[in-house]
Order: sequence, then C-alpha cells, then structure tokens
Amino acid sequence: SPPMPPAVPLTALARPDDDVITIGTDFSGMDMPVIQLARILRGSGKKIRHIFACDINDDARHFISCNHPPEAMHHDVTKRPVPDDRLDVYVAGPPCQAWAGEGKRQGLDDSKGRGLLYHCSIDFIVNALPLVAIVENAAQLATYRDVDGSLFIDNVETRLRIAGYKVHRFVVGA
Repeated sequence: SPPMPPAVPLTALARPDDDVITIGTDFSGMDMPVIQLARILRGSGKKIRHIFACDINDDARHFISCNHPPEAMHHDVTKRPVPDDRLDVYVAGPPCQAWAGEGKRQGLDDSKGRGLLYHCSIDFIVNALPLVAIVENAAQLATYRDVDGSLFIDNVETRLRIAGYKVHRFVVGA
C-alpha cells in the first residue's frame, strides 16, 4: 500500500477567525475520534464542537452521551440529516463484515445490507463537504470488485475526487 500522507496539524483546521473545530461521526462506536481530537487539541486554545454522532447500538450511544455528548445523537445513518453547519472533520467506520476476509465477503450484496452502508458515508461526504473526511474499513475492501469488474474503492475515490477531495488510501496494520 502507498505510504501515509504527510501529517497536517489538526489545529490548522479551524478557520482563522474561529477557535472551534467541528466534528461529526457515523458508526461512532465509543466515538474515539472525538476523544483523540480533544487530546490533540489540549493546550492549543482550540475547542471542539461535537455536531453529531450516529450509531445503531444503544450501549454506544449511551457511552457517547455520558462522556462527550454531541449536539445531535442519531441511531440510523440512513435517516441522519446533513447538519446545517459545515463540518471541519467527519469520521466514519462503516461495518466491515461485508468486506473482511473473516466474513462472507459479500460486499454490496451482503445479506444484512451492511455493504450498502459504506455508500451512506460517501454520500454524506459529497453532500456535506466536510473539510476533512476519514473513512476506515477492512483492508479487503480494496480488492472488492463491482458488478462491472472495476474496483469498488476506485469508484468511491473517483466520486470523492469529483467532489473536490484529494484522496489518500493506505492500510494501517492493526
């Protein structure tokens, strides 16, 4: 896989006239991106405005609400509206079972519809246009082919480039 792109200080994301970085997360889990962003920004004078979190799991939503409550909490990514305020950072971790080698690798044809949820993240990005978007998933996603034989991830990256994004793809060893 290609090397990771050079790091950009997250403190540079805040608009010059604003000391607030906005963030929203889908498939939020424990919402670790918000926790880590708070750690990164500690002492910088920048603040976080947690616009939304979305997770289908009741326990995850409860954890988020107790520890770093967002302005809006959603339970269904397919019904979550695009917020009025533009996000600086959007992070999503759609379910990996449809792509992972340990699963059935059904991709978009996943019997539980999990493969289609990847599109929710990409649709959100091209509609809401956050300054930075991070979508993580299983490494096997990079080898999944669409019905026409093309690589699914290449088609996703094309959509993001058309929307004006510079796309970096890399695998992080876990």
